[in-house]
Amino acid sequence: MKRKIMICAGAEIALLALSFMLTGCGGKGGSATHPESGGSALGDGHPVIIELTQPGCPPCAAAEALIQALLKGKEGRISFVEIDVTRDREAARKYGVQATPTLVILDSRGDQTWSYVGVPPERELAAEIERVISP
Repeated sequence: MKRKIMICAGAEIALLALSFMLTGCGGKGGSATHPESGGSALGDGHPVIIELTQPGCPPCAAAEALIQALLKGKEGRISFVEIDVTRDREAARKYGVQATPTLVILDSRGDQTWSYVGVPPERELAAEIERVISP
């Protein structure tokens, strides 16, 4: 099951990772989805994988499927958010998106620790996920 939450256009994603609540932000914004977790994708104090994506992007769908598969069994330890860069241009600027998908991992403090343009090799992404969730 996926939950939909709002991302405020023009908001700083790192700040949102620490303080955004599931109640949304009002105003005009894009959407983000969060799979099978009890809390909101942003603001739960856990690392976050952000997929900067756009509609009709086959590699974006492949990246999402890979992320979903790698996150099985890790619920509550890491969150996943998709951001549509056609609706949230500020996020695209913040992360220097040149192509989609662009994947970004933020640690529990909201600091960017990794990024990748395209669909990463499964082993590389799995290693980054393990690194960021390990104590």
